[in-house]
Amino acid sequence: MNLRRELKIVESRPSLEDIEKSMDVTEDMHFIYKFKALELEKTLIHKPELCTGCGICAEICPSNAIEIGMIPEIATGEIDAPFIMIDQDKCDYCGICTLCPLNAMEFLFNDISIKESDDYPKLDRTHFLDEDKCIKCFLCEEVCPREAIKADIIVKKKEDIVKYPNGVSFKELDIKGEIQIDYDKCTYCKLCDKLCDALEIVSEEPNPLNIYGGKRIEIYYNECDYCGLCEKICPVDAIKVKCETEVEREIGELSVEGKINVDLDKCIFCNWCGTVCFVDAIKVEKAIEGEITLRRLDYCDPVGCKACIKICPTNCWYIPHEKDRKVAVDERFCIYCGSCQLSCSEHCIIVNRKNVKYTEFDTTKPWAISWLKAIEIIKGNKEEKISKLIPLEQKKEIIQVEEKIKEIPKVDPELWNKFKEKLDKLMVIMGKAPVRYYLEGMKESKPKID
Repeated sequence: MNLRRELKIVESRPSLEDIEKSMDVTEDMHFIYKFKALELEKTLIHKPELCTGCGICAEICPSNAIEIGMIPEIATGEIDAPFIMIDQDKCDYCGICTLCPLNAMEFLFNDISIKESDDYPKLDRTHFLDEDKCIKCFLCEEVCPREAIKADIIVKKKEDIVKYPNGVSFKELDIKGEIQIDYDKCTYCKLCDKLCDALEIVSEEPNPLNIYGGKRIEIYYNECDYCGLCEKICPVDAIKVKCETEVEREIGELSVEGKINVDLDKCIFCNWCGTVCFVDAIKVEKAIEGEITLRRLDYCDPVGCKACIKICPTNCWYIPHEKDRKVAVDERFCIYCGSCQLSCSEHCIIVNRKNVKYTEFDTTKPWAISWLKAIEIIKGNKEEKISKLIPLEQKKEIIQVEEKIKEIPKVDPELWNKFKEKLDKLMVIMGKAPVRYYLEGMKESKPKID
């Protein structure tokens, strides 16, 4: 009876003739890889617009089906190419690549996302918004590098709140006053901007040197009647208004309605929103913990290169004001994906991942070991990737060599100067025509060198 049951299971397994693989590209340039066999359908979706070439998927892929492109050249714009390529013939359709911290990979079993199953681990990261604390401004939406936050907020306009007798426009009156803005307090939350046409926030891309992403507030005095509503709506008391003219008018109540919506499918949990929220309404827990080490900065060219700055998905790299510092990173916003390390052609950046938090899953499943190994690789345990055919002692030697390669010793300045002197003399000799002719085989006898 048991033998018959086992034979039935074997007979139900798909043969090579039963397997069908296909690849398609959608209008939004998503790559769809499909695997069909009998009643089973697996779908792998790669979203290039979310990929930054961090290389994690290639590192953890058990079948080596993912190849990393020329990341430094792509990052600097020298070539236009995808960060990764997927070899469908090698792909086992295991879904491990969905551990991507940038949400660039999606995997479906029979049209059901692997993220909805407790049989597989997910990166354990959280984004919590306390609506009771939230003051409903636009700051978190402005700083989010992935447009994962939408501030569906409606601010009642000033002209609907301030009323003058007999429908008179304030522009017909000679109202004088003064507006002062304390930029040390201002967070550029945009509430005043949305309230009144007399104020406009001039923005720039948020960066670690200017986390709120504002340059200044333009005041259009021909649109201002010094009603004081901007002072009332400012949550940090950065605006002071003084009306010097006695004027008859009715000023109603401010109204700010709506809510903040967070798209967790887009969110990469970088904590920009949690850092800038001045009422502490947002809490973000990252999945990967680590640190970044900078080295060989003598070789760094932040003006001509900027690969790390351009490729970073969280905008945590920047050029500091100090002349003796070339590049810097604000690890408050870092998710330790490793894109910066791969993008640096001079190997100036090392991303050390120390811990990876993941959700609980059924470890009795036959595929659980592969997923646990993948998590260890993300942590930096390179031994998991080395073939089992290599003896254990040799594995250790390989790992030790890899670690030594990372540590490039500093050159003694005195020794370096001596080397340069010898090199300069050699370059002079090499520049002489007789020497070049001899080296290139065009002259048989050695030239006499003075």
